[in-house]
Amino acid sequence: MSSNDLHHEIEAWASNLIARLGATERRKLARKIGTELRRANAKRIRANVGPDGMSWPPRKPEKRRRKKHKQKMYTGMAKAHNLKVRTQPDGVFIGFLGRVARIARVAQYGLYDEPIPGIRVKYDQRPLLGFNRADRDLITALLAEQLEGDA
Repeated sequence: MSSNDLHHEIEAWASNLIARLGATERRKLARKIGTELRRANAKRIRANVGPDGMSWPPRKPEKRRRKKHKQKMYTGMAKAHNLKVRTQPDGVFIGFLGRVARIARVAQYGLYDEPIPGIRVKYDQRPLLGFNRADRDLITALLAEQLEGDA
C-alpha cells in the first residue's frame, strides 16, 4: 500500500473526528503515530526485510569484506538519530535527512551510486521505508485510542 493510499483511507475514516482535536492534540497524535511507525520501519530495517515482508537481496560477495558485514545491512540507519520523525498539526514526516538520505534513496529505489569516485555501481532495490497492513492497523488503533480518550 502506498503512503498516498494510506493517507486517503485514514482521512476518509477519521477526518471529521480528527477535526475536533485542537492543533496541539493533533501534533501529539502525529508524534505518537510517527514514533510507532519509525519503530516498525526500524525493526524491518534491522531484520533486512522490506515493508512487503520480502527479504532483501543479499550483499554481493567481496574478497576483503569483514565478517560482521556479511550479516545485516543498513542497521545503523535504523537508529533514531538517522531515522527522523517530524510533526506538524496536519501530518507527520518519517525519513532520513542529509547524507543518510542519499544512501537511503539509493537503497530504496535501487539506483546507481559512486562508492569510490569514478566507480559507478548499480545497487539492488532494498526498500527501507513503507507501509503495510500492520502499520495501517497500528495507525487505526492509535487514532481510536486518541478519539476514545477525548469522548
